[in-house]
Amino acid sequence: MEPERRPVTLISSDGRAVPGEFLLWEESPGDADRVRLAVKFGDGEIAHEADDFFTALCSIRTELGVAGLMPRCYGSSRNVYPSGMSRGMGAGDKAYRLYPGQRGRTAEVVDIFDDGPDVDPVSVLVQEDHYRAWLESLNSDSG
Repeated sequence: MEPERRPVTLISSDGRAVPGEFLLWEESPGDADRVRLAVKFGDGEIAHEADDFFTALCSIRTELGVAGLMPRCYGSSRNVYPSGMSRGMGAGDKAYRLYPGQRGRTAEVVDIFDDGPDVDPVSVLVQEDHYRAWLESLNSDSG
């Protein structure tokens, strides 16, 4: 089965744009219950299998970070995070743009492999911290 191919720009630590490509398998060749994601760039390739694409992307982002690279896509953007339902029932390739004090809305759903003018690429840890702060902002409004 051929993977879906999606272009991606990788941003180097010195600000250079490095062209790359995501390869997406909704069924991993090694395990049909998992997805496989790879990113190719220059002479390099990093691939991971996971339960969903967002988890695989986070693993790839961690490895890319060691190489001083960060993908410019919604899946690596500060204020984007998938819902549990997207990850559990879907392939985890859709996520919400999240704003403090506001629940995720359908109009704010994005494809994690797309790029856009509001993408703010950050590390996995910074993104997770932002997600936790967003959750707390929802809890503070209900009290």
